[in-house]
Amino acid sequence: MGLWNYYFICKLILFWIGYIDFHVLANILFALVLIIPIKNRFLRLNRIVLGILVATTHLYYDSKLPGFQRLLSAAPSLKGFTAEYMLELVSRFINPKIVQGLFLAILVISVLGLKLRITSFVLLFMLGSHPINDILQKYNPANHSPEQENVACSDTDSTNGGAETIANLDTSDKNLDKVLAEFYADQAKISVGLESVKASPETAFDIILFHICSLAWTDIEPADIGPMFADFDVLFKKFNSGASYSGPAAIRLMRGTCGLQPHESLYTATASQCYVHDAFARAGYQTQLMLNHDGQYENFLPSLQMRERGGWVAPLLGELGARVAMKAFYGSPIYDDLDVLTRWLEQKRSSISGPVALYYNTISLHDGNKLLNQTGGSTIDTYNLRLKELITDYKKFLDVIKKTKRPTLVLFVPEHGASLHGDALQIPGMREIPSPEITIVPTGMNLVNFPGKDNWKQVVIDKPTSYTAAFTLIANLIHNNSISVPLLDRMDIAKLPTTPFLAQNEQTLIMGYGSKFFLRDPSGKWSEYKSTRR
Repeated sequence: MGLWNYYFICKLILFWIGYIDFHVLANILFALVLIIPIKNRFLRLNRIVLGILVATTHLYYDSKLPGFQRLLSAAPSLKGFTAEYMLELVSRFINPKIVQGLFLAILVISVLGLKLRITSFVLLFMLGSHPINDILQKYNPANHSPEQENVACSDTDSTNGGAETIANLDTSDKNLDKVLAEFYADQAKISVGLESVKASPETAFDIILFHICSLAWTDIEPADIGPMFADFDVLFKKFNSGASYSGPAAIRLMRGTCGLQPHESLYTATASQCYVHDAFARAGYQTQLMLNHDGQYENFLPSLQMRERGGWVAPLLGELGARVAMKAFYGSPIYDDLDVLTRWLEQKRSSISGPVALYYNTISLHDGNKLLNQTGGSTIDTYNLRLKELITDYKKFLDVIKKTKRPTLVLFVPEHGASLHGDALQIPGMREIPSPEITIVPTGMNLVNFPGKDNWKQVVIDKPTSYTAAFTLIANLIHNNSISVPLLDRMDIAKLPTTPFLAQNEQTLIMGYGSKFFLRDPSGKWSEYKSTRR
């Protein structure tokens, strides 16, 4: 096969290190076509040209990238990216260590080719590619390291299937489909009732839903975790946002008074009791809406406000003259979080006396954002700086609220992670597969100016939860809004609902089952999902 040997050798190496799949039959047939001797020069040239096209198609087919249909549907979104951000994304597909390894392998094989018939060995390795891979994976230390422990599955109630070991579970496609159907059937029965406010408007507490784009536990440096979240009054350590894209994540939050719904159901109307906006309105709250961006990318704002989707029908207040902090990945301005929120609080204090429920969305951490003084470099390099700035702004905003003496509940909940490090299936920043590393997010609650917080110690909820747990907690506090009852008793932490792990996008879904994760691909087939950092 001549130079084509190196093509197949590179694919085999990439397969054995977990970067691509390898469809044996398709690759063998392609290789056999390339082996057939052709004497006619014109036909040989045509085979080379067609071979390059087929090789490119085969490589994409073997890759774990989204299918062509998904790429076509995502094309309008990609058009919105700045040229600089597009170039950065393309560069992430190139892993210098892998390139160096492949170059070394080609060099060694070129030397061996002087003495051996490489084509014969390549065909043998292609035929035995999967058995060889099974052996390599069995003895791969990365597959048995502590990092592989399921972050959402360390409790017996955390997955669909409980604490049974993988050996005792039926992991066939049919059974996993059944488990998935049972999960959604169970979630459909869950509803959080927000009772009407019992206290007078002067003593009722305000609610702020602080929704952050691109922050998961795996995006945070281990040494920073403690200092960042030590001030949360309540910390959810295993909170699952259920999605890895902003639009679906926002709709899931907006429907957080009901259990998780299938992705396709997010774009049709649901039961009235599932809309958080309506629940707050019935409870006596005036609802408001603010973003630190224009909300136009992928129709985020219209989808949020649309009656049959997010249902948060409050009009957008705008940035209120806040200063610009950075430029978004699609070119529009991003406003300073602290400035936006402080201006909102000043306006709210001067114009509204009753309880307010504010939804605030920030994209300050989104991949591709550029600081105003940033020239060149990867936006990943500025992530930690932007994260620390966001957390600092958040804490300063809590201090501003304290000075008002108005009781305020702030729910800090990320939409999804940034996929800062990527994995074997996705480059850094790519979130097509809603893995637990992306959807298990640091979620917390601050009870500012609440009476009864003397000698308060942070409450850590170390069981798998999702939106219903957060809104059950809010409902408990609204329903038991009496300073005569100890604050912790009012919260009724022990009865918060748990949610087995499941996260879903348009074409992919990951479900926790037993002590493992399983991925359902666009064709409906299931396979075990193992995350390995790039």
